[in-house]
Amino acid sequence: MLWLDCEPSFLLLPRFIERIPFYAVSIGLLIDGIPQIGVIYDPLHNELFRAGKGLGATCNRKSIAVSQSSELRTSLLVTGFAYDRRETADNNYAEFCHLTHLTQGVRRSGSAALDLAHTACGRSDGYWERGLSPWDVAAGVVILSEAGGQVTAYDGSAFEINSGRVLATNGKIHAELSSALLAVPPLSSWR
Repeated sequence: MLWLDCEPSFLLLPRFIERIPFYAVSIGLLIDGIPQIGVIYDPLHNELFRAGKGLGATCNRKSIAVSQSSELRTSLLVTGFAYDRRETADNNYAEFCHLTHLTQGVRRSGSAALDLAHTACGRSDGYWERGLSPWDVAAGVVILSEAGGQVTAYDGSAFEINSGRVLATNGKIHAELSSALLAVPPLSSWR
């Protein structure tokens, strides 16, 4: 199955009008439900990220690799929030607040594809998000994996592309970030 991540133009229009420079074209090829090839193009920065299962990952034809950060407390993370975040208690706010205090910081960009690509080339150390569609992550998980990173479910079990959730890191902070995510109390229990 081939996923081409193109949002309807009416959804992207505010980003272009407001000149928020964070969007991409993302193409992922799945074979038997497993991402095998990924291409992400960032037109504003003219960066083309590519990877194929077993072939490594590149940005503009130069090999890329994940960061070497080995502790959560010194890591920079990225995440996002689902479109239904106002209607559901499972909205990532608690995780965002909790991890902001455990790390160097957490950023929110608005593009799952670019968050995965930037983690793949070491600009961030880890990424997690919920409420995702397969086309949001199909290309990025191949690129990150081929750059030496790790992609799983929040609990460290095998990544399922239709789950709507992803935990992706440089591999060195993966277990620690997984444990931190699982330890976050529900937002309803916060004061």
